[in-house]
Amino acid sequence: MPECSMAEQEQKQSPEAQPQPPQDDQRASQQQGQENAKDAHEGNSSEAGAGTAAAATTAAVAAPWYARAPIWIVILLLLALLADLGWLIYQKYNAEKLETARQERNLATLKAYNDAQEEYLKKLRALLQEDPCAIPARLAQIEPPAGTGLPVLPGDGSHDGKAEDAGLSGTQEKSGQTEQSGQTGQSEQSGQSGQNGKSGRSGEPLQIPRDAAPEAAAPATQAKEPATNMSPKRLEAREPANVAELLEQNTVLILALVGKGVSMGTGFFLAPDTIMTNAHVVGNATEVVYINKFVGTVRAASVLLRVREQGLDFAVLKTREPIPVKPLKLQKDLVQKMERVSAWGFPSAVMSDDPKFLGLLQGNMQAAPEVVYTEGSVNVVLNRKPPLVVHSATVSQGNSGGPLVNAAGDVVGINTMIKLDDQSYRQSSLAIPSTVIAAFLEANKVSFTPAKSQGTGGAK
Repeated sequence: MPECSMAEQEQKQSPEAQPQPPQDDQRASQQQGQENAKDAHEGNSSEAGAGTAAAATTAAVAAPWYARAPIWIVILLLLALLADLGWLIYQKYNAEKLETARQERNLATLKAYNDAQEEYLKKLRALLQEDPCAIPARLAQIEPPAGTGLPVLPGDGSHDGKAEDAGLSGTQEKSGQTEQSGQTGQSEQSGQSGQNGKSGRSGEPLQIPRDAAPEAAAPATQAKEPATNMSPKRLEAREPANVAELLEQNTVLILALVGKGVSMGTGFFLAPDTIMTNAHVVGNATEVVYINKFVGTVRAASVLLRVREQGLDFAVLKTREPIPVKPLKLQKDLVQKMERVSAWGFPSAVMSDDPKFLGLLQGNMQAAPEVVYTEGSVNVVLNRKPPLVVHSATVSQGNSGGPLVNAAGDVVGINTMIKLDDQSYRQSSLAIPSTVIAAFLEANKVSFTPAKSQGTGGAK
């Protein structure tokens, strides 16, 4: 029985195994009720919060986007920006379209102008292949394109107002030039006016426009009535003190009535009653007038000889009375390369600023302009027929027919034309050498004084 006693003892010692009194059951029931009430309260609170959030969400979802003011403000700002951007793009497009149309019109105009220029140049190139003697007459028949012309000569009425003061007007007849003949021709058969010429253009004759002065005021018209309009005084011989004075006495300004205007150039005395010049200076005139400071007044001379063919461009004038000058001598030896030379004459580039020349054009018979001197050296003597002397002494229109002399004052050539390189704008002055002049004078039995040189004799 000891085992049963031990089990009973364990039951007595274990509180859990012992039955609880009634008070413990009540306390437990109360605690359980409190816990249930707390849980119920928390559940009600959660349900209330969930209900409030759901109500707020439902209210937010209920308002549509188009009813919200901020959205419309943003949309209006974007539309305004897009409208401004579209207007700027439209304006730029229109401006580019107008500019493109303008450039296309300009391009079409320039193309038409260039085509006309090309056609004109083609005619000129073809003309240069023809007989040199026919070039002047044919050139007057070629009409340049509208707006085409060489730059205006000083003193033609549109340069700087000086021409208007001097009574100058009109345009110059264009000149033709051929490489085969080495000379420049100006139309003698027609007095029509063409485009203006410029001193210094390639192949242009060295003279001012034919109609540079009106017939009523031109000194050349006075040549028709020398006895009435001229009363030259008797001149006395004066020994030149130096080469400069020798050239000033012998170099004369020549004016010839050609067509409806006056042709101008330079000449020099071969003898007291003989003057040498270029044929294109006198044109087809039979009488001319000449003047310098030594001569003192406008005097008349007649055209004795003229030739403008096979590279020659010469005219010999016979004065009405001998002038007591010491004539220039002709060098019968060909001038050499690098030899120092000087050109004397009356270039229009200077004459247009000379008040004496302007007074002469206005009818003052005693207004003798200053002779102009430039110097340089012989660049080359072209071996052609006839030869041509290329030198660096500056000449321009108006120098035609003027002497090219050496340091001693002896004539080594006659200035006839200039050439201008259109690429480099380098000017070349061209003169027919004195050897060709001497041969021409001897063939036509015209007296002159040769310079002292090997193989030359006395006066011819």
